[in-house]
Amino acid sequence: MSSQAESALGRLIAFSDGIFAVAITLLVLSIAVPDLGNNQTDANLQGRLLDSIPSIFSFVISFVVVGIFWLSHHRLFQLIREYDRPTLYANLFFLMTICFVPFPTAILTRYGQLTTAVVFYSVSMAFGGLTLALLWWLAAIRPAHRKPQRRMGAYFALRAIGMALVFLVSVPVALASVTAARYAWLAIFPVYLVLGRIFARDIRGELRPGI
Repeated sequence: MSSQAESALGRLIAFSDGIFAVAITLLVLSIAVPDLGNNQTDANLQGRLLDSIPSIFSFVISFVVVGIFWLSHHRLFQLIREYDRPTLYANLFFLMTICFVPFPTAILTRYGQLTTAVVFYSVSMAFGGLTLALLWWLAAIRPAHRKPQRRMGAYFALRAIGMALVFLVSVPVALASVTAARYAWLAIFPVYLVLGRIFARDIRGELRPGI
């Protein structure tokens, strides 16, 4: 790879990492510090902290999702050495969904008891997963000349699609129970476990544990 191409790829990675860093930091702002007013007692603070548990749950879920997105994005740009214009635009499109994450997280934090808030959050996260899968297709799968790269690309693209499907499936669940929809998001981890077992033979040695 030429020094010019290496410099361009380095700028792209640095810009992307900056977007992730800002977005993941802004997530914590969705958790409001309890206002005790004139009743500043331990019992009141403890009660307010318990009331903040749904907000903390929203933060943790969003942090984990963005973290998974970053790990996948990081792995992608370890794999590729050059990119074309469609990949560049797809990366910008994906980063737009990352920038957007703090907003649905804040909506979920404030109105998490409402079906609309849960549906809005689920659709937003699903959209991010689908754009990540598109990025893997354009950057790694489509131009691949070796089967290991295609298999690795398929593995990560299916992880992104699997996450998107989990969030989309939670939409009709939310119409019946908001609480059940929130728990449904945890199905992301069994989906990843199954995909890891399916692709274990093909990508063994290509991936570091935990990535």
